[in-house]
Amino acid sequence: MEKEYLNQSLANAFKILELFNENNLEYTAQEITELLEFSSSSVWRLLQSLEYLGYLKKNNHDKYSLGFKGLNFAKIILNSLEVRRVALPYVNKLAADLEVNVSLGILDQQEVTYILRAPSPNIPDTYYHVGRRVPLHATGLGKILLAFQIKAKQTEIISNLKLEKITENTITSQIEFKRELEQVNKNGYANDDEEYIKGTRCIAVPIWNSQGMIEAALSISDRRLFKEQKIVVEENLEKLSTTANKISHILGYSLYNPL
Repeated sequence: MEKEYLNQSLANAFKILELFNENNLEYTAQEITELLEFSSSSVWRLLQSLEYLGYLKKNNHDKYSLGFKGLNFAKIILNSLEVRRVALPYVNKLAADLEVNVSLGILDQQEVTYILRAPSPNIPDTYYHVGRRVPLHATGLGKILLAFQIKAKQTEIISNLKLEKITENTITSQIEFKRELEQVNKNGYANDDEEYIKGTRCIAVPIWNSQGMIEAALSISDRRLFKEQKIVVEENLEKLSTTANKISHILGYSLYNPL
């Protein structure tokens, strides 16, 4: 869609909503005005509208936070994703069998969005949750989702990707990142060796749909809180791949015929 056709008031309302996250739970009207550099009168009208519609709520200290109305959309979106419905029992079983964290993610513009997460009871991990967005270049899920994209789309995404350095292991060179994706495509799986979060390693594989296109990525990971708690996730690659293949089969990948 061309930017010239955007409804500016509607776009500004969404900009307000997008300010909120787990680290920024509430704002005053003045704070929102300063952050977005909107006029105070525009912000006031937008806040009144969002509060009336239930997307924001105001407390006794005149601070705004997200309302419950948005939860309706979250549930609808998650329930509409066939890959999530199909994968749910397999993801839970894999997490229980291997005692690792298992995640399912999809490509969403320039990032990965988690649509399913089964944490291991033995590995505390409160950072990841359904709906969290993480970078493509620093995660196993992201590498898989990019490596198996059609070439034109992959090239377009990489050209606009900011290879931000997150840890000392993060790939920040486009040339190196392209080599990494070629290796991922050749191997059929991707690694994240503490490239996004220090102390966390992960391995990911693709999930395919009935058109032979990548639908999602499935990963297992461990959060090493202590050095002696090492889990070599590569040892579980076969079980991870088998689970991904079962999900792909139900999605119709077994019916795919490139001829």
